[in-house]
Amino acid sequence: MRKYLFICLAVLVGLAACESKPGGTPAKVRFDKTVVGTVESKMAQLETPVTVHLYRSGSTESSSQRTVALLDLLKEKSTLLGVEEHDLDQASDIRESQKADHGPVVIPEGPENSRSSFLGFPSRKELTPFLDTILIVSGQIPVLTPGTEDFLKSLDEEVFIRVFTSPD
Repeated sequence: MRKYLFICLAVLVGLAACESKPGGTPAKVRFDKTVVGTVESKMAQLETPVTVHLYRSGSTESSSQRTVALLDLLKEKSTLLGVEEHDLDQASDIRESQKADHGPVVIPEGPENSRSSFLGFPSRKELTPFLDTILIVSGQIPVLTPGTEDFLKSLDEEVFIRVFTSPD
């Protein structure tokens, strides 16, 4: 019984050591195989340079830390992707146009100054549209899965789309 309690205590201490502490070094962000695979396949399609502008309020914002880690992963998978970091507190034009009072604000920009913007960390179901947006601003059309392509071809009337997002 004592041995079991000791093991549980060791695991809890280990987990606590991995968490980010205020004022301390943030924990390393890791992505699962599915995320890495999605990033690899989408970034392999990138043929034209894209710059992703990252506006953040502070380095301690957890969503900014995750976004920086995601952008690092994207840069690792494609040499055509560049990242420029900006201070959101100093970018009043971005704060006003995006109605953002905190970061991160992520704006992929292509060669023709085509842009799109994301408020917050693009995770879960937002990841693929985010990666597709990078391809779109680069001037490319993202490759759709055969099922998605067939579904879109089968539409025979106008579609009205509303997009609502909520924190994951």
